[in-house]
Amino acid sequence: VSTYGRFTNLFEKKIGKYLKSNNVVSTVNGTSALQAILSYLKINNKHEVLVQSFTFVATVNPIIHIGASPHFIDVSEKTLGADPEKLNKYLSSKKFEYKNGKLINKITKKIIKVIIITHSYGYSAEIKKLLQIAKKYKLILIEDAAETIGSSYEKKKLGTFGDFSILSFNGNKTITTGAGGLIITKRKKDLLNIKHIITTSKIFKNNKIIYDKPGF
Repeated sequence: VSTYGRFTNLFEKKIGKYLKSNNVVSTVNGTSALQAILSYLKINNKHEVLVQSFTFVATVNPIIHIGASPHFIDVSEKTLGADPEKLNKYLSSKKFEYKNGKLINKITKKIIKVIIITHSYGYSAEIKKLLQIAKKYKLILIEDAAETIGSSYEKKKLGTFGDFSILSFNGNKTITTGAGGLIITKRKKDLLNIKHIITTSKIFKNNKIIYDKPGF
């Protein structure tokens, strides 16, 4: 039941098989999963993170914990997720500039590198349209799929669309591990690097244990 326990590995294999993803690693909760991803992406006080105005506070807390600023965007009345039409119009407005491959808030001068999309109450946001917008502005899309176990979009499990995704297994979720969360990545390289960070950045070398960076 601990980080290196047999049942943790079994859980990851089973949930990965269900999601049809080999790139999963469990965490103590969904909040820590988000914070680990943002930390890995080197988000800091020079950044703003696009996040929905309608979401749970735990989606926003990790942004603040790492020193970045939440930048709230509007949601769709139909899906309760981010509104792709309004978002595209907003990001193409004079409030932003796209310079040297970076989206910049002209007022705060902060870089916008990440967008977090929440599938509220397990209902899917218009994730494919939102992915197109993210690609247009070279944004990394993180799915907050905390409430989506059992939910799909066009026969594909929610939490498997974004560059990174998180799930929650808190006591109020469809299935629970008491607390618990999950990180899902598109790329194996990202998964291995994040797994290293969330296991205290421990390395076994020449029969010694060293820690090569601050870990979780």
